[in-house]
Amino acid sequence: MSIWKNLLISLDSLRVNKLRSLLTMIGIIVGVASVVLVVSIGQIGKGSVVSELAKYSPGVFFVTPSTSATKADKIQITMTDLKQVSRLEGVQAASGSLGMTMSSKSGDSAITFNMTGTFADIVKFYNLKMESGRFFTVGEQKSRQKVIVVESDFAASQFGSADQAINRKVTLDGNRYEIVGVFKSDKSILSGLDGKNYSAYMPYDSMPLLKEGSNNELDTLMVIADTTDSMQKDKAGKAITKHLAKAHNAESSDYEVQKVEDFQRNLDVVFNVMQILIGSIAGISLLVGGVGVMNIMLVSVTERTREIGTRKAIGATPGLILQQFMMEAIILCLLGGVVGITIGILGSLGFSLITKWQFILSGWTIVIAFGFSTAVGLFFGWYPAKKAANMQPIESLRYE
Repeated sequence: MSIWKNLLISLDSLRVNKLRSLLTMIGIIVGVASVVLVVSIGQIGKGSVVSELAKYSPGVFFVTPSTSATKADKIQITMTDLKQVSRLEGVQAASGSLGMTMSSKSGDSAITFNMTGTFADIVKFYNLKMESGRFFTVGEQKSRQKVIVVESDFAASQFGSADQAINRKVTLDGNRYEIVGVFKSDKSILSGLDGKNYSAYMPYDSMPLLKEGSNNELDTLMVIADTTDSMQKDKAGKAITKHLAKAHNAESSDYEVQKVEDFQRNLDVVFNVMQILIGSIAGISLLVGGVGVMNIMLVSVTERTREIGTRKAIGATPGLILQQFMMEAIILCLLGGVVGITIGILGSLGFSLITKWQFILSGWTIVIAFGFSTAVGLFFGWYPAKKAANMQPIESLRYE
């Protein structure tokens, strides 16, 4: 008997017991769908973060006061530091920023902004995708103009579109500011860390509570090194922290140097660990599904004992019997795998559409899912198939 004929017999057996076959496949479907969904969502989330980090110019790193410093409240970065750091060896350019929360009223509700006071040269460090208007200029910065650049989500919710927001006025903490530009809102996984607050930029010198001509404070230094080499950036970072420590009578360890590639490396580790842990939990349902397959195959062997005896009596070898029942188990798992993969892909696509993150699905995810399905069929189908193959024809024909 050919493999093809055995395949047809196996398919016919599954067709006769449609409901039982479907119920058997549910465990496999859930397991495979869970694995595909977990891996795909992990890749989508990771991709969104990578795309966000890719907006930084090559060679960029950040210097901030360390939160673990023993005198954290006294550790500073000032405008004087910024000017001096920009002249250090290994530094191509330096800029700074100061973050603060500002509020605006919209009807009866308040809108909160995570406002970043910075300088016009920030565009060298970070590629802001402008949807309308422009970033503020050096002239607006030096003359302390009350202008801001807002994100597209705020522009759309308050004015209808990015274009309609240009030149409109917004009252923030009692001061009126003119919108000169609208940048594309961040849709990465990082964008949810600030809750529902909107992001915006204004000239550093225009920020409230800052005194003109004084040595005002910054909370972050942004630096572009002369090279993208990680070791050279480390060297430049050490020179900067040493300079800051000397200027403020502190320790070098009171300042932290954070490189973009370090962010990405740490996020890679987090995402990989999460995928392994959650994927392992989802894989347990595959094992449960496999036990279900073994159970139903054992029931099938018992029900078809006389059929097995008849086939053996007319010349079927144990190998052919083994092949037939193994095929049934594998087909059950593969069909469940196909349905599970489809559900997993549709689920991850839906997740991508809801979050507006780029949909990512790698080929190896599908390969692994099919591999798991086949492996489950082979592993849990072997014992029932072997039991059927070892049956004695005479005893099988006598079975009632």
